[in-house]
Amino acid sequence: MLEFDQVGRRFGARRVLDGVSLTVERRQLLGLLGRNGAGKTTLLRMGAGLLPPSQGRVRVGGVDVIREGPRIRQRVGYLPENCPLYGEMRVKEFLRFRAGLKGLGSGRARHRVDEVTDSCGLREIRRQPIRRLSLGFRQRVALAEALLAEPELLILDEPTRGLDPLQAGQAWDLLRDLAGDRAVVVATHDLETAARHCTHLAVLGDGAVTVQGRTAQVLDPLPHGSVVHAELRGPERGIEEGLAGMALVSEIELTRRGGWTLARIHGVATADLRLPVARLAMDRGWDMRELHLERRDLQRLLETPSGGAGP
Repeated sequence: MLEFDQVGRRFGARRVLDGVSLTVERRQLLGLLGRNGAGKTTLLRMGAGLLPPSQGRVRVGGVDVIREGPRIRQRVGYLPENCPLYGEMRVKEFLRFRAGLKGLGSGRARHRVDEVTDSCGLREIRRQPIRRLSLGFRQRVALAEALLAEPELLILDEPTRGLDPLQAGQAWDLLRDLAGDRAVVVATHDLETAARHCTHLAVLGDGAVTVQGRTAQVLDPLPHGSVVHAELRGPERGIEEGLAGMALVSEIELTRRGGWTLARIHGVATADLRLPVARLAMDRGWDMRELHLERRDLQRLLETPSGGAGP
């Protein structure tokens, strides 16, 4: 549904993006991550056909967004970080107005306004002036506006910024539902939440995509060997000797906390040591209350040097 092919963008002498290649398919919810100034908003604006690339091509459904701009924009719903809303208008009035600007006939406009009002949880406040709404409801109105023309591609820039945890959770639940029959791209700073909800992740850094892939792949243990975390209770010396003597263990790190031994166990190659550690604990009679594979530090993903893009 959305393809960036070696896309670059400059503003005067300043390079913002350089050689970005990224593909988003239907039924994917892609979380676009990156530090402030990484170029997320610039990339999204190009995907929505609002900003031409300085190099490369952007396609929606295989069609160039610059050459076929007006037609493409009918297929894309775009929600900028600061979406302009007309505060003096009532919610339903605003949505009908925007539906007309998007070219929806009166009958279809009424139908779609009713549908997006329901799906975005706006029915009870549809007659209220927008200026009286909370930030959370204003975000819902902006999302409803982006959905009016039934876009095949939904592009959202920080849609949960300023929302409380309950509102943000509801917004992510809605985005997952929306990704059931379209492609959804969300730029966000909320790394942990993106990891929970997105099917795919991509990280921008130094003007390029540094990491991309299915969420499970991006967050998998490091490829040169797994690391297992375990919390064990038993003889400290016995735990150290038992873990160090296991096959396929290259290194162990032990700390003590409240009578428990916290073990960080490095495996050689890509060995998964969870089952051997569990069996060892059972054989030795140790108590165990935690056992999991170490996953990549999400914060470090934002600091990954360019050139490390995954599949």
